[in-house]
Amino acid sequence: MRHAAALLIALVPACALVLRVPGFNGPSYWQWRYLHDSPLPFLACSGVAGGLLLLARRRRSAALLGLTQLFLLVSYTSLRSDPFHRIDWYVRDASTGSFYGEAARLPWFPGGFPRWLGRYPELQPSMQIHAQTHPPGPIIYYYIFVRLAGSHSAVLPAVLVLGFLVCLGAPGLWLLTREITGDPDAAWLAGAAWAVLPGNVVSFPNFDVFYPVFTIGLLYCWLRALRSGLALWAILFGALSFVALLLTHGFLVLGAFFVLSAALALRYRQTTLAVLVRAALLGSLVLGGLFGSLHGIFGYNHWATLAGSVRLRSQISHGWLPRPYRLTIVWDLYDYFLASGWMPLGLLAGGLARWRGSWESLPAGLRVFLPAALAGLLAANFSGQGMGEAARLWMFLQPLVIPLAGAELRDWSPRWQAAAFGVWLLVLAVIRSRLDFVW
Repeated sequence: MRHAAALLIALVPACALVLRVPGFNGPSYWQWRYLHDSPLPFLACSGVAGGLLLLARRRRSAALLGLTQLFLLVSYTSLRSDPFHRIDWYVRDASTGSFYGEAARLPWFPGGFPRWLGRYPELQPSMQIHAQTHPPGPIIYYYIFVRLAGSHSAVLPAVLVLGFLVCLGAPGLWLLTREITGDPDAAWLAGAAWAVLPGNVVSFPNFDVFYPVFTIGLLYCWLRALRSGLALWAILFGALSFVALLLTHGFLVLGAFFVLSAALALRYRQTTLAVLVRAALLGSLVLGGLFGSLHGIFGYNHWATLAGSVRLRSQISHGWLPRPYRLTIVWDLYDYFLASGWMPLGLLAGGLARWRGSWESLPAGLRVFLPAALAGLLAANFSGQGMGEAARLWMFLQPLVIPLAGAELRDWSPRWQAAAFGVWLLVLAVIRSRLDFVW
Protein backbone atom coordinates (compact mmCIF):
# COMPACT_ATOMS: atom_id res chain seq x y z
CA MET A 1 0.00 0.00 0.00
CA ARG A 2 2.81 2.42 0.86
CA HIS A 3 4.34 1.80 -2.58
CA ALA A 4 1.23 3.01 -4.42
CA ALA A 5 0.83 5.92 -1.99
CA ALA A 6 4.37 7.13 -2.70
CA LEU A 7 3.75 7.02 -6.45
CA LEU A 8 0.45 8.89 -6.07
CA ILE A 9 2.11 11.63 -4.01
CA ALA A 10 4.22 12.32 -7.11
CA LEU A 11 1.57 11.72 -9.76
CA VAL A 12 -1.23 13.88 -8.33
CA PRO A 13 0.65 17.21 -8.37
CA ALA A 14 2.21 16.26 -11.71
CA CYS A 15 -1.29 15.85 -13.17
CA ALA A 16 -2.20 19.23 -11.71
CA LEU A 17 0.79 20.75 -13.52
CA VAL A 18 -0.33 19.17 -16.79
CA LEU A 19 -3.70 20.90 -16.31
CA ARG A 20 -1.94 24.11 -15.11
CA VAL A 21 -4.01 24.20 -11.93
CA PRO A 22 -3.40 27.48 -10.05
CA GLY A 23 -1.42 27.09 -6.85
CA PHE A 24 0.55 24.01 -7.81
CA ASN A 25 3.16 26.31 -9.36
CA GLY A 26 3.65 28.14 -6.07
CA PRO A 27 2.00 30.69 -3.74
CA SER A 28 0.74 34.11 -4.76
CA TYR A 29 3.95 35.92 -3.73
CA TRP A 30 6.21 33.67 -5.86
CA GLN A 31 5.01 31.45 -8.69
CA TRP A 32 6.95 29.59 -11.34
CA ARG A 33 5.51 30.62 -14.69
CA TYR A 34 3.39 28.00 -16.46
CA LEU A 35 4.60 26.88 -19.90
CA HIS A 36 2.77 25.27 -22.83
CA ASP A 37 5.56 23.04 -24.18
CA SER A 38 4.79 19.53 -25.36
CA PRO A 39 6.08 16.88 -22.92
CA LEU A 40 6.60 14.30 -25.70
CA PRO A 41 10.21 15.19 -26.66
CA PHE A 42 11.17 15.22 -22.99
CA LEU A 43 9.43 11.90 -22.42
CA ALA A 44 11.54 10.43 -25.22
CA CYS A 45 14.70 11.64 -23.49
CA SER A 46 13.44 10.25 -20.20
CA GLY A 47 12.93 6.90 -21.93
CA VAL A 48 16.57 6.84 -23.07
CA ALA A 49 17.64 7.80 -19.53
CA GLY A 50 15.62 4.87 -18.21
CA GLY A 51 17.56 2.57 -20.51
CA LEU A 52 20.85 4.01 -19.23
CA LEU A 53 19.71 3.36 -15.66
CA LEU A 54 18.99 -0.28 -16.50
CA LEU A 55 22.46 -0.61 -17.98
CA ALA A 56 24.00 1.10 -14.95
CA ARG A 57 22.18 -1.28 -12.63
CA ARG A 58 23.24 -4.35 -14.57
CA ARG A 59 26.88 -3.24 -14.39
CA ARG A 60 26.62 -1.69 -10.91
CA SER A 61 28.38 1.35 -12.34
CA ALA A 62 28.46 4.68 -10.51
CA ALA A 63 30.10 6.24 -13.57
CA LEU A 64 27.04 5.32 -15.67
CA LEU A 65 24.85 7.11 -13.14
CA GLY A 66 26.87 10.24 -13.79
CA LEU A 67 26.52 9.65 -17.53
CA THR A 68 22.73 9.35 -17.12
CA GLN A 69 22.63 12.67 -15.30
CA LEU A 70 24.80 14.26 -17.99
CA PHE A 71 22.56 12.88 -20.75
CA LEU A 72 19.44 14.34 -19.15
CA LEU A 73 21.17 17.66 -18.59
CA VAL A 74 22.36 17.92 -22.19
CA SER A 75 19.23 16.54 -23.89
CA TYR A 76 16.71 18.56 -21.89
CA THR A 77 18.76 21.74 -22.33
CA SER A 78 19.17 21.09 -26.06
CA LEU A 79 15.39 20.79 -26.51
CA ARG A 80 14.92 24.43 -25.58
CA SER A 81 14.33 26.87 -28.40
CA ASP A 82 17.72 28.24 -29.55
CA PRO A 83 19.52 26.76 -26.50
CA PHE A 84 22.94 28.38 -27.01
CA HIS A 85 21.44 31.85 -27.32
CA ARG A 86 19.26 31.29 -24.26
CA ILE A 87 22.16 30.04 -22.18
CA ASP A 88 24.27 33.01 -23.23
CA TRP A 89 21.43 35.41 -22.41
CA TYR A 90 20.71 33.77 -19.07
CA VAL A 91 24.31 33.85 -17.86
CA ARG A 92 24.85 37.46 -19.00
CA ASP A 93 21.49 38.96 -17.99
CA ALA A 94 21.72 41.29 -14.97
CA SER A 95 18.67 39.81 -13.22
CA THR A 96 19.65 36.14 -13.61
CA GLY A 97 23.37 36.14 -14.39
CA SER A 98 24.71 38.86 -12.15
CA PHE A 99 27.74 36.74 -11.18
CA TYR A 100 28.97 36.74 -14.76
CA GLY A 101 28.19 40.43 -15.18
CA GLU A 102 30.40 41.27 -12.21
CA ALA A 103 33.14 38.93 -13.45
CA ALA A 104 33.11 40.55 -16.91
CA ARG A 105 33.72 43.97 -15.35
CA LEU A 106 36.48 42.79 -13.04
CA PRO A 107 39.41 43.11 -15.52
CA TRP A 108 38.82 46.88 -15.60
CA PHE A 109 38.61 47.33 -11.85
CA PRO A 110 41.32 49.71 -10.56
CA GLY A 111 43.98 47.64 -8.87
CA GLY A 112 42.74 44.42 -10.46
CA PHE A 113 41.52 41.27 -8.77
CA PRO A 114 43.53 41.60 -5.50
CA ARG A 115 42.18 45.09 -4.84
CA TRP A 116 38.64 44.03 -5.77
CA LEU A 117 38.69 41.06 -3.41
CA GLY A 118 40.03 43.17 -0.55
CA ARG A 119 37.23 45.71 -1.02
CA TYR A 120 34.51 43.13 -1.65
CA PRO A 121 32.30 43.89 1.40
CA GLU A 122 32.14 47.61 0.61
CA LEU A 123 31.43 46.90 -3.08
CA GLN A 124 28.50 44.55 -2.40
CA PRO A 125 25.72 47.19 -2.25
CA SER A 126 26.63 48.44 -5.74
CA MET A 127 26.65 44.97 -7.32
CA GLN A 128 23.85 43.40 -9.33
CA ILE A 129 21.08 41.69 -7.36
CA HIS A 130 22.25 38.09 -6.82
CA ALA A 131 25.90 39.06 -6.43
CA GLN A 132 24.93 41.44 -3.62
CA THR A 133 23.88 38.61 -1.31
CA HIS A 134 26.66 36.14 -2.08
CA PRO A 135 30.34 35.80 -1.25
CA PRO A 136 32.77 36.20 -4.17
CA GLY A 137 33.06 32.51 -5.14
CA PRO A 138 30.59 32.44 -8.06
CA ILE A 139 32.10 35.64 -9.48
CA ILE A 140 35.60 34.19 -9.16
CA TYR A 141 34.44 31.05 -11.02
CA TYR A 142 33.30 33.07 -14.02
CA TYR A 143 36.30 35.41 -13.77
CA ILE A 144 38.63 32.45 -14.35
CA PHE A 145 36.93 31.83 -17.72
CA VAL A 146 36.84 35.54 -18.55
CA ARG A 147 40.60 35.64 -18.09
CA LEU A 148 41.12 32.48 -20.15
CA ALA A 149 38.69 33.12 -23.02
CA GLY A 150 37.74 36.80 -22.86
CA SER A 151 34.38 38.21 -21.77
CA HIS A 152 32.79 37.63 -25.20
CA SER A 153 33.63 33.91 -25.38
CA ALA A 154 33.71 32.79 -21.73
CA VAL A 155 30.06 31.80 -21.27
CA LEU A 156 30.02 28.50 -23.16
CA PRO A 157 33.18 26.95 -21.65
CA ALA A 158 32.09 28.10 -18.17
CA VAL A 159 28.68 26.46 -18.60
CA LEU A 160 30.17 23.26 -20.06
CA VAL A 161 32.57 22.85 -17.15
CA LEU A 162 29.75 23.63 -14.73
CA GLY A 163 27.64 20.90 -16.32
CA PHE A 164 30.36 18.28 -15.92
CA LEU A 165 30.94 19.30 -12.29
CA VAL A 166 27.22 19.08 -11.56
CA CYS A 167 27.19 15.48 -12.81
CA LEU A 168 29.60 14.45 -10.08
CA GLY A 169 26.49 14.48 -7.88
CA ALA A 170 25.14 11.06 -8.88
CA PRO A 171 28.31 9.04 -8.13
CA GLY A 172 28.86 11.24 -5.07
CA LEU A 173 25.39 10.42 -3.74
CA TRP A 174 26.14 6.75 -4.32
CA LEU A 175 29.25 7.04 -2.13
CA LEU A 176 27.44 9.02 0.56
CA THR A 177 24.54 6.59 0.83
CA ARG A 178 26.90 3.62 0.98
CA GLU A 179 28.66 5.32 3.89
CA ILE A 180 25.34 5.91 5.65
CA THR A 181 23.67 2.54 5.11
CA GLY A 182 26.52 0.16 4.30
CA ASP A 183 24.19 -1.24 1.62
CA PRO A 184 25.37 -1.16 -2.03
CA ASP A 185 21.80 -1.57 -3.33
CA ALA A 186 20.49 1.39 -1.34
CA ALA A 187 23.55 3.38 -2.50
CA TRP A 188 22.89 2.62 -6.15
CA LEU A 189 19.20 3.51 -5.85
CA ALA A 190 20.03 6.83 -4.20
CA GLY A 191 22.58 7.63 -6.92
CA ALA A 192 20.01 6.76 -9.60
CA ALA A 193 17.45 8.98 -7.88
CA TRP A 194 19.93 11.84 -7.94
CA ALA A 195 20.59 11.32 -11.65
CA VAL A 196 16.90 11.85 -12.50
CA LEU A 197 16.13 14.53 -9.89
CA PRO A 198 14.15 17.24 -11.73
CA GLY A 199 15.81 20.19 -9.97
CA ASN A 200 19.23 19.13 -11.27
CA VAL A 201 17.97 19.26 -14.84
CA VAL A 202 15.40 22.03 -15.11
CA SER A 203 17.39 24.64 -13.14
CA PHE A 204 20.55 24.37 -15.23
CA PRO A 205 22.64 26.51 -15.90
CA ASN A 206 21.73 28.24 -12.65
CA PHE A 207 24.67 28.14 -10.25
CA ASP A 208 22.44 26.64 -7.53
CA VAL A 209 22.64 23.19 -9.17
CA PHE A 210 26.39 23.15 -8.44
CA TYR A 211 26.07 23.62 -4.68
CA PRO A 212 24.73 20.11 -3.91
CA VAL A 213 28.05 18.62 -5.01
CA PHE A 214 29.65 20.41 -2.07
CA THR A 215 26.89 19.32 0.30
CA ILE A 216 27.51 15.71 -0.68
CA GLY A 217 31.24 16.14 -0.15
CA LEU A 218 30.79 17.85 3.22
CA LEU A 219 28.39 15.20 4.53
CA TYR A 220 30.62 12.38 3.34
CA CYS A 221 33.85 13.82 4.77
CA TRP A 222 32.23 14.64 8.12
CA LEU A 223 30.72 11.17 8.56
CA ARG A 224 33.97 9.53 7.46
CA ALA A 225 35.97 11.71 9.87
CA LEU A 226 33.73 10.64 12.77
CA ARG A 227 33.71 6.93 11.93
CA SER A 228 37.29 6.39 10.74
CA GLY A 229 39.11 8.80 13.03
CA LEU A 230 41.51 9.65 10.18
CA ALA A 231 42.78 13.23 10.15
CA LEU A 232 42.60 13.32 6.34
CA TRP A 233 38.79 13.43 6.32
CA ALA A 234 38.67 16.24 8.86
CA ILE A 235 41.18 18.24 6.81
CA LEU A 236 39.17 17.66 3.64
CA PHE A 237 36.03 18.69 5.51
CA GLY A 238 37.63 21.99 6.49
CA ALA A 239 38.93 22.64 2.97
CA LEU A 240 35.54 21.84 1.38
CA SER A 241 33.82 24.09 3.93
CA PHE A 242 36.10 26.94 2.88
CA VAL A 243 35.24 26.58 -0.81
CA ALA A 244 31.53 26.05 -0.08
CA LEU A 245 31.28 29.17 2.08
CA LEU A 246 33.03 31.17 -0.62
CA LEU A 247 30.19 30.15 -2.95
CA THR A 248 27.17 30.78 -0.72
CA HIS A 249 26.41 31.54 2.91
CA GLY A 250 23.51 29.08 2.73
CA PHE A 251 25.80 26.23 3.76
CA LEU A 252 25.79 27.64 7.30
CA VAL A 253 22.37 26.07 7.94
CA LEU A 254 24.03 22.66 7.66
CA GLY A 255 25.52 23.38 11.07
CA ALA A 256 22.39 21.82 12.60
CA PHE A 257 23.17 18.58 10.76
CA PHE A 258 26.82 18.49 11.81
CA VAL A 259 26.09 19.16 15.49
CA LEU A 260 23.27 16.64 15.80
CA SER A 261 25.06 13.97 13.75
CA ALA A 262 28.07 14.30 16.05
CA ALA A 263 25.89 13.85 19.14
CA LEU A 264 24.12 10.86 17.60
CA ALA A 265 27.39 9.31 16.48
CA LEU A 266 28.49 9.39 20.10
CA ARG A 267 25.13 8.00 21.20
CA TYR A 268 25.32 5.04 18.82
CA ARG A 269 29.06 4.47 19.32
CA GLN A 270 29.98 5.44 15.77
CA THR A 271 32.76 7.63 17.14
CA THR A 272 34.49 8.56 20.38
CA LEU A 273 34.70 11.91 22.12
CA ALA A 274 38.41 12.14 21.37
CA VAL A 275 37.87 11.49 17.66
CA LEU A 276 34.99 13.99 17.54
CA VAL A 277 37.00 16.75 19.24
CA ARG A 278 40.01 16.13 16.99
CA ALA A 279 37.87 16.17 13.83
CA ALA A 280 36.10 19.39 14.86
CA LEU A 281 39.37 21.11 15.78
CA LEU A 282 41.18 20.02 12.63
CA GLY A 283 38.31 21.05 10.38
CA SER A 284 37.99 24.41 12.14
CA LEU A 285 41.73 25.07 11.98
CA VAL A 286 41.83 24.35 8.25
CA LEU A 287 38.75 26.50 7.63
CA GLY A 288 40.03 29.36 9.76
CA GLY A 289 43.53 29.07 8.33
CA LEU A 290 42.32 29.31 4.75
CA PHE A 291 40.11 32.32 5.43
CA GLY A 292 42.94 33.86 7.45
CA SER A 293 45.31 33.38 4.51
CA LEU A 294 42.80 35.01 2.19
CA HIS A 295 42.61 37.96 4.57
CA GLY A 296 46.38 38.18 4.96
CA ILE A 297 47.11 38.02 1.20
CA PHE A 298 44.21 40.03 -0.23
CA GLY A 299 42.60 41.71 2.78
CA TYR A 300 39.33 39.86 2.20
CA ASN A 301 37.00 39.99 5.23
CA HIS A 302 34.51 37.12 5.12
CA TRP A 303 32.70 38.19 8.30
CA ALA A 304 32.01 41.62 6.81
CA THR A 305 30.83 39.94 3.60
CA LEU A 306 28.43 37.72 5.56
CA ALA A 307 27.04 40.67 7.53
CA GLY A 308 26.55 42.67 4.34
CA SER A 309 24.84 39.75 2.61
CA VAL A 310 22.40 39.24 5.48
CA ARG A 311 21.56 42.94 5.58
CA LEU A 312 21.06 43.21 1.81
CA ARG A 313 19.01 39.99 1.67
CA SER A 314 16.74 41.34 4.40
CA GLN A 315 16.23 44.58 2.49
CA ILE A 316 15.37 42.68 -0.68
CA SER A 317 13.03 40.22 1.06
CA HIS A 318 11.14 42.85 3.03
CA GLY A 319 11.33 45.59 0.46
CA TRP A 320 10.40 45.02 -3.13
CA LEU A 321 9.89 41.24 -2.68
CA PRO A 322 7.74 40.95 0.48
CA ARG A 323 7.25 37.29 1.47
CA PRO A 324 5.24 36.52 4.64
CA TYR A 325 7.18 34.24 7.00
CA ARG A 326 4.07 32.31 8.08
CA LEU A 327 3.47 31.29 4.47
CA THR A 328 7.04 30.62 3.46
CA ILE A 329 7.57 27.97 6.15
CA VAL A 330 4.82 25.98 4.45
CA TRP A 331 5.37 26.79 0.80
CA ASP A 332 9.15 26.47 0.91
CA LEU A 333 8.79 22.82 1.85
CA TYR A 334 6.32 22.31 -1.00
CA ASP A 335 8.74 24.00 -3.40
CA TYR A 336 11.62 21.91 -2.07
CA PHE A 337 9.82 18.65 -2.81
CA LEU A 338 8.63 20.01 -6.17
CA ALA A 339 12.29 20.23 -7.24
CA SER A 340 12.73 16.58 -6.25
CA GLY A 341 9.68 15.48 -8.24
CA TRP A 342 7.66 14.88 -5.02
CA MET A 343 8.72 11.23 -4.99
CA PRO A 344 11.12 11.60 -2.01
CA LEU A 345 8.23 12.96 0.08
CA GLY A 346 6.26 9.73 -0.35
CA LEU A 347 9.37 7.59 0.13
CA LEU A 348 10.32 9.52 3.26
CA ALA A 349 6.83 9.20 4.73
CA GLY A 350 6.76 5.46 4.02
CA GLY A 351 10.25 4.96 5.39
CA LEU A 352 9.54 6.87 8.61
CA ALA A 353 6.40 4.83 9.22
CA ARG A 354 8.31 1.59 8.72
CA TRP A 355 11.55 2.53 10.50
CA ARG A 356 9.72 3.73 13.61
CA GLY A 357 8.85 0.15 14.53
CA SER A 358 12.31 -1.26 13.86
CA TRP A 359 14.59 1.60 14.92
CA GLU A 360 17.12 -0.44 16.87
CA SER A 361 17.59 -2.88 13.99
CA LEU A 362 18.49 -0.14 11.47
CA PRO A 363 22.14 0.39 10.51
CA ALA A 364 23.78 2.74 13.01
CA GLY A 365 24.78 5.09 10.19
CA LEU A 366 21.14 5.51 9.18
CA ARG A 367 20.10 6.15 12.79
CA VAL A 368 22.71 8.92 12.90
CA PHE A 369 21.88 10.42 9.51
CA LEU A 370 18.08 10.40 9.54
CA PRO A 371 17.36 12.68 12.55
CA ALA A 372 20.29 14.94 11.69
CA ALA A 373 19.13 15.32 8.08
CA LEU A 374 15.58 16.18 9.08
CA ALA A 375 16.91 18.66 11.64
CA GLY A 376 19.05 20.31 8.95
CA LEU A 377 16.08 20.64 6.62
CA LEU A 378 13.82 22.06 9.33
CA ALA A 379 16.54 24.47 10.46
CA ALA A 380 16.71 25.87 6.95
CA ASN A 381 12.94 26.08 6.76
CA PHE A 382 12.43 27.96 10.02
CA SER A 383 15.51 30.18 9.69
CA GLY A 384 13.61 32.48 7.34
CA GLN A 385 16.70 33.18 5.26
CA GLY A 386 15.37 31.83 1.94
CA MET A 387 11.69 32.74 2.05
CA GLY A 388 10.76 31.68 -1.48
CA GLU A 389 12.21 30.02 -4.57
CA ALA A 390 13.13 26.94 -2.52
CA ALA A 391 13.00 24.73 -5.63
CA ARG A 392 16.13 26.56 -6.77
CA LEU A 393 17.69 28.00 -3.60
CA TRP A 394 17.41 24.78 -1.60
CA MET A 395 18.98 22.48 -4.15
CA PHE A 396 21.97 22.23 -1.83
CA LEU A 397 19.66 20.62 0.77
CA GLN A 398 18.44 17.82 -1.50
CA PRO A 399 21.29 15.47 -0.43
CA LEU A 400 19.72 15.41 3.04
CA VAL A 401 16.70 13.49 1.75
CA ILE A 402 17.82 11.43 -1.26
CA PRO A 403 19.90 8.91 0.77
CA LEU A 404 16.76 8.25 2.83
CA ALA A 405 14.78 7.72 -0.38
CA GLY A 406 17.39 5.19 -1.51
CA ALA A 407 17.19 3.37 1.83
CA GLU A 408 13.41 3.08 1.52
CA LEU A 409 13.54 1.97 -2.13
CA ARG A 410 15.99 -0.76 -1.13
CA ASP A 411 13.11 -2.69 0.45
CA TRP A 412 10.81 -2.41 -2.57
CA SER A 413 10.55 -5.25 -5.06
CA PRO A 414 12.32 -4.79 -8.43
CA ARG A 415 8.98 -4.16 -10.15
CA TRP A 416 8.00 -1.43 -7.71
CA GLN A 417 11.48 0.08 -8.01
CA ALA A 418 11.10 0.18 -11.79
CA ALA A 419 7.66 1.78 -11.39
CA ALA A 420 9.11 4.41 -9.06
CA PHE A 421 11.82 5.43 -11.52
CA GLY A 422 9.33 5.36 -14.37
CA VAL A 423 7.13 7.82 -12.48
CA TRP A 424 10.17 9.92 -11.55
CA LEU A 425 11.20 10.25 -15.20
CA LEU A 426 7.60 11.03 -16.19
CA VAL A 427 7.36 13.76 -13.55
CA LEU A 428 10.67 15.20 -14.75
CA ALA A 429 9.23 15.58 -18.26
CA VAL A 430 6.04 17.14 -16.90
CA ILE A 431 7.87 19.66 -14.71
CA ARG A 432 10.16 20.71 -17.55
CA SER A 433 7.32 21.10 -20.06
CA ARG A 434 5.01 22.96 -17.67
CA LEU A 435 7.16 25.14 -15.40
CA ASP A 436 9.70 27.83 -16.19
CA PHE A 437 12.47 27.79 -13.61
CA VAL A 438 15.25 29.77 -15.26
CA TRP A 439 14.20 31.32 -18.53
